[in-house]
Amino acid sequence: GAVVNWTAMSSVFPHNGMVGIQELLKVPMVMHNRHWSTKSDYVKHLAFEWYFSKYAAIPQDPVAFFRWFFQQQDGWGLSMYEQDWMCTEYDFVHALQANISMGDLWLTGMAEGARLTNRTTQ
Repeated sequence: GAVVNWTAMSSVFPHNGMVGIQELLKVPMVMHNRHWSTKSDYVKHLAFEWYFSKYAAIPQDPVAFFRWFFQQQDGWGLSMYEQDWMCTEYDFVHALQANISMGDLWLTGMAEGARLTNRTTQ
């Protein structure tokens, strides 16, 4: 399924989540993310407005969202972020098809948020 919350589950990583893993490994981490769920915690509990489809959601202001989002992984060792399942977002979120600049803004916001926290994207 789609991403509801992009944090470490305590049932999987019981010793301080990704911070605990990074304290043990001490290596740069490459992390993967699926498409954003229409029921994600970010959609339900944050001040960002979202575009929705049946299968995916994207923030209406990707620059602001990703500036905030990439500040949430302190201590994880995250060096490179991979936003996967972008085809699902592009195929199903109407705003990416109806607004000629939305796709570019989506990718620019992601890249800018990563850059501001000394990370890269794939």
